[in-house]
Amino acid sequence: MFKSCTALRPYIAHLDDIYKDFNNYKFRVPVSGAIILDDTYERCLLVKGWKAGASWSFPRGKRNKDEEDHTCAVREVNFCLYHQ
Repeated sequence: MFKSCTALRPYIAHLDDIYKDFNNYKFRVPVSGAIILDDTYERCLLVKGWKAGASWSFPRGKRNKDEEDHTCAVREVNFCLYHQ
């Protein structure tokens, strides 16, 4: 992507630093999510990261600045609070 996009090309020499900075940022940002159960409460939804060796977890995502935990959880799992 960096080679084919002219706007990103100047950053090719700095990819390692950019990636390290992103990872540092990624681990500092708080996340929120939800435990999603089926109607019988016997099964739950788990998701797995895309990287090799990634573990299974409940769906979650990063909170936006000044976002409430419950608002982030609803947005990240795309869950309707009024689901019947």
